[in-house]
Amino acid sequence: MIPSNSWLGRLRIEPLILCMFITGCATVAPPPVSGFLENYEDLTVDPNDSSLLWWEVKNFDWRDYNQLMIDPITIMFHPESEGNAIQPERLVELTDSFMAALTEQLGGDYKTTDAPGPGVLRIQAAITDIKTVNAALNVTTALVAFVPVDMGGASMEVRFLESDTGRLLAKGMDQKLGVPTQIRAGFTELGHAKQAANEWAKELYTVLKTNP
Repeated sequence: MIPSNSWLGRLRIEPLILCMFITGCATVAPPPVSGFLENYEDLTVDPNDSSLLWWEVKNFDWRDYNQLMIDPITIMFHPESEGNAIQPERLVELTDSFMAALTEQLGGDYKTTDAPGPGVLRIQAAITDIKTVNAALNVTTALVAFVPVDMGGASMEVRFLESDTGRLLAKGMDQKLGVPTQIRAGFTELGHAKQAANEWAKELYTVLKTNP
């Protein structure tokens, strides 16, 4: 029998942890609703992402828009959110990080504007939950099992409007959780929440470019 405190013993990581480390295989359910979108009945689960609920108007073509009107990111936690315990200045830090990620991803190819008009897509987004990382715990488990095990993350709701008419074009809600392979993010309280914001910004850029 291999002693649990030996080097080989430490490799006997719980199957779930090993699964997450190799594949990021933990199933993520859609987050609870916050009220930001007002109506959720027409949202459907994305077949490729169980955490994403989505709706858009028929024949909507994202490539029709070459300018973006991005409203300030808001905080609107759902009733079960863990984020209510986070200090306000940390929330500002996260919304600023989200806006910076959007600017970095989109700024090179899309002009941003504060004025509505033809060809201008208005984006309104709210962070509806934040799961913080227990950084101290992850330092300990990284020394023992070589991976952080406490995963943070964030949830958001977003809507896309025709800026000059206010017509709703698309809306959705999503939840992203960290995985152990995001090593650096696992050692700061908001690391995985910021990682989620970065991923949402990248996904928006892909959608605008490819019209999936």
